[in-house]
Amino acid sequence: MLRDAYPEFIELSSAGKSVEGRDLLVISLGTGDRRILLCGAHHAREYITSSFLMKMVEAYAEKASKGQPFGDFRPAELLGRVTLVVVPMVNTDGVNLVNNGFKAVSSQEEVEAMTMVGSGYRAWKANINGVDLNRQYPAYWEEKYDDVKRPASQNYKGSASATEPEVQAMMALARSDDFVLSASFHTKGEVIFWADSGTVNAINGAKDIAVRMGELTGYELMPVSEKPSAFGAGFENWFRQEFLRPAFCIELTPEDGTDEPHDDTEFDSLVWEKVKYIGLFLAEEALKR
Repeated sequence: MLRDAYPEFIELSSAGKSVEGRDLLVISLGTGDRRILLCGAHHAREYITSSFLMKMVEAYAEKASKGQPFGDFRPAELLGRVTLVVVPMVNTDGVNLVNNGFKAVSSQEEVEAMTMVGSGYRAWKANINGVDLNRQYPAYWEEKYDDVKRPASQNYKGSASATEPEVQAMMALARSDDFVLSASFHTKGEVIFWADSGTVNAINGAKDIAVRMGELTGYELMPVSEKPSAFGAGFENWFRQEFLRPAFCIELTPEDGTDEPHDDTEFDSLVWEKVKYIGLFLAEEALKR
């Protein structure tokens, strides 16, 4: 286990439980007083974001333990000043369905009765209750456009905000410490969402961070999200509204014209080589705030 290999840098905990009772793993990487919050796989089919965050933790811990640089960054020094709090997989039940199939689900009758939007279980996006976790946060939830009015494989925002245990766990975790900034990782598009019209004028410096992140990764900066019906109820939008601090939605991987996950064997070229420094970059940015 990573914790056993790098006990001086890594602590493990749980943010809470999923619908089916799985732990939402929290990895704290580093010993610094300044803390940033990173999360992946709000959407089940986007589990490649979990792979990225796990590889990131391992790579940074290894370099830090050896006192070696990683690109232009010095992990040992940064992790002594900043702690990366990482939730690799928010939607554990949904990822289980996508990867292990319908028979791996506890509540098969309920899942089978849900509306299927898209091409099948490999393209499942919601949690196991059929609620899209990134349309669930109490930030313009009422205004969020909802074209699916019942539990479904994707896009159903729920009967109210924050009904789902995974969302409740992420909100509690975000409120449990003084996080300087946050980033939520998704797919696909290789773009960075950095601001919405609800908070853009209340948070200083977010665009500067996003510009530098774009230069680091080659990803495109998106314009300020203007319509609550489109941007509302996402984790990063809620984090900005709740704390008035930068939060980014980072879409990994190129578009490929499908809703299904990318080929995992192409992980290095699709993801890692472009964004492997992003956690250290955000740690450096946290030290400037």
